[in-house]
Amino acid sequence: KMQNAFSIIETYPNPASNYLNIDIQSYTPSDVSIKIYNNIGYLIQENNFDIASGKNTITVELKNKLSDGIYFVKINSDTKSFTKKLLIQN
Repeated sequence: KMQNAFSIIETYPNPASNYLNIDIQSYTPSDVSIKIYNNIGYLIQENNFDIASGKNTITVELKNKLSDGIYFVKINSDTKSFTKKLLIQN
């Protein structure tokens, strides 16, 4: 059985203000959770997406008006986790 593996190609725009695109290459269809934390580790928002095998572009709407600063985007599947730094600039 093949691992539910994926790789992040890119997160953009960065700096962002009200949305974030995440390009994900996935080897199998999978569920992905996207969590955004502020710089002291407080969870700001969480979104879940089903992605197909191949290249996917996920658009995350940043629901709350986020203050300018540094945030962290944690992207999780069943088997893998990535964290990307995100700059918010309104």
